[in-house]
Formats: sequence, structure tokens, C-alpha cells
Amino acid sequence: MFEQVVIRRHETRGSHIDPGALAEALLFYGNVHLLLDGSTLSALLKTVGPDLLVTLIDQKRMTATWLTDILGVMTNTRGAISYLDFSAFKVAKEANGKRIRDRDMVTKTYVQTLGATSAVRKQAEQLVDRLEFRPQEPVKHRPDGTVVPLDENGLIGQTRNDVSDSAYLRQTIRLGLQQDIPEYALPSNWDFELIRTGDGFVASTNLSFETLNREYHKRILPSENSITPAWLLSRALTARSDIIFAADYMSEFITDPVSSQLVQYKMNEILKRRAKSHESIQAFQETELKDARAIRETINAGERTFGEFVALLDKAGRFKDWLKGQNPDVSLLAEYQEAVVRETWIDKLPPRATRFILFALGAMGLEQVAPGGSGIAAGVALSAADTFLLDRLFKGWRPSHFVNGPLTKFVDR
Repeated sequence: MFEQVVIRRHETRGSHIDPGALAEALLFYGNVHLLLDGSTLSALLKTVGPDLLVTLIDQKRMTATWLTDILGVMTNTRGAISYLDFSAFKVAKEANGKRIRDRDMVTKTYVQTLGATSAVRKQAEQLVDRLEFRPQEPVKHRPDGTVVPLDENGLIGQTRNDVSDSAYLRQTIRLGLQQDIPEYALPSNWDFELIRTGDGFVASTNLSFETLNREYHKRILPSENSITPAWLLSRALTARSDIIFAADYMSEFITDPVSSQLVQYKMNEILKRRAKSHESIQAFQETELKDARAIRETINAGERTFGEFVALLDKAGRFKDWLKGQNPDVSLLAEYQEAVVRETWIDKLPPRATRFILFALGAMGLEQVAPGGSGIAAGVALSAADTFLLDRLFKGWRPSHFVNGPLTKFVDR
């Protein structure tokens, strides 16, 4: 546990990785792996700085991947019918027809964020040389010019299957609305269904989006975002992407509360089907460290710099090596944090709550799912994607994740 964590974002809305949250991840995990795009990298360049990003990678505290495509839920309206579908796309050419390489997009982000100077371009090259490049959804190009997923069991195909499950779809809509409009109470007879067609999904619902947005826009400007069927479905795409990346890297991951609950629901359902049991399988347990220090809030408020935090990481090194071999619980995490931050400025920060969602189904529990550790999918209606996830579990992957909890207490220093 706590060997590596994958991060793409920290909040449901937006894709930024804020410096305070990154600092918390570096405190607890041996290696932090960032999934970067233009928006995420731009934010980090402003808050962490280009030199520190490279330094953390060179010190082997952090690794990074540049995501070469963009995911979304596309709406295609034909007459009175709107078709929804999950999509992956990338900018391949400039307006003048010049081909854009993946590494060029990294440099472009640097220039747009820090300025078009030779020094900035040199800093961009330093990061480019340290990045892995990969798409979220590999695609193939047909002779007619259309682009389709390389594998029907890829991210897009898996997400389509996810939302075809009516119970999972309701979870996605309900959790998303609770996050976006916490004061809004769903009516008891609410309904949201998807009809799958050759052109995509057609949403059928009795929810009033005019009513939803009237409440939503009390806190979010209409120019920033509005609640639509596509926006609600995007949570399913995010959750499935979290699962895929965590399984690919055999890593824990950091995510937002909605994705956290959807990931737990999906993994529990996979295990329940494999066990051929109607009993509820709860593979996760929540661990809350109530006296964690308000590192994130302090750094994000500008009271301490990210550089000041990095200077303390050497002290955490030997404790993190010890933590790797342990089965963490609240007392262990508290002991670790106290040892690392003792007699530093972090020790003087006010307390806050930090939540870890730990995969708690041990070796004996997995044995019940697949006796003898073999024949994972034998006689069971599991998709190829879900079989892959089970295979990862038996190889030692634990889909635990770290969810930033509410601040317990925060006072001015």
C-alpha cells in the first residue's frame, strides 16, 4: 500500500491538480504519477513551477504521462432528437495544415502559460524528455476518414456498457446531482433512461433541466457550465477511466467523491457476479485520519510555498519505505504523519480530515471469488474488460483511493 498513486484531477468540476493536493499525495505515497493535459499542466506551471516539476521527476518522487487525446460526451441533434455518445478526439493539424506532434502540444502549453521565450521553450523540452505519451482511447482511421476505437473493449466501449446497466446509470445521475446541487432533492418518481441506437444514446427523463439549472446557476455561472444529459453522463466516463488507469499502472489513485463512489459500486458488482452470490459484497472500507494537517489549504492559500514543502520530503523518505510493507489503518497513518511532520512548520498547522478508501478484500476473500486463483471468468457472464480487472486483482492490484475530505478545523496561522 502507498507505493504509487495516479492523479488526473482532484475535483469533480475542472481538471486542475492544485499544488496543495499534490503536496499531500507526495507526503503519503512513494511515487506520484500525474496524467497531464493542457489544462492540468498549465495550472501546475503557474503554481508549482517548471523547475520543481522536473526536479521532482529527476528525484524519482514523481512520474508523468501526457494524455494525447481529449474525452467527452458529444451531443448530435437531428431534428427534435438529440443523440449522445462518448468520444475521444485530438487536434492533429494546425489551421495551415501542418501536422501537430504530441510533444508540440506540451511546448504550446508552456508558451501560452509562461511566454514565448527561448528559456521557456528549453524548459518545455526538459519536461518533454521525461514524459510518457499515451492516448486514453487508442483509435484507428478508416479509409473514409472516420475515426473509431481500436478495441471495442476500450474506454469508450466499456463506458457504453456501464451506462447500459440501468442501476449503474441511476447511481451516476443521482451522485452527480448530489455533488452539483446538494440542496436539491430528487423527486421520488424521478427517472432517467438511455435508449441505445446506431447513432448513439437517446435520453428519456422526467427531470426538468430548467429547474436543475435554476438551482445550479446560483453557485456556478451559466457561462462556466450548465447541467445537461451529456454533463451528467460524463461522470461515468471519468469513473471508468479512473479504473482503467489504476489497473494499467497497478496503482492506487486519487479522485473526486462522485468517481470514488462509482468505482466502488462497479468493483463490488464485478466481485458479486463472479462469486455467483446475491449477497452484498463490500470490498472497500473507509479510513479517516481526523488529525491530518491542513497542508493543502495552507499551500493553496499562499501561506506556504510548494517549494517549502518539497524541502521537507527528504525527511519522509525512510518512513515511506517502511509504510510500503504495512497494511495501513488509522493508527498507522497517524503514527507515520506524526513522525514525518514533527518539529516542522507542518506540525503547527490546524487539523483536518483526510479520507482513504481502502480495498479491504484480502487473500481469503479473493479465494472465495475464484477458488484456487484460476478460472477467473469460467461460467460467469463477465465482459473481457471486467475479466481484466479481476486478473489485476489476483496479481496484487488494490484499487484503493484517496479522497480529500472536509476541513475539520482551519484557523489563521
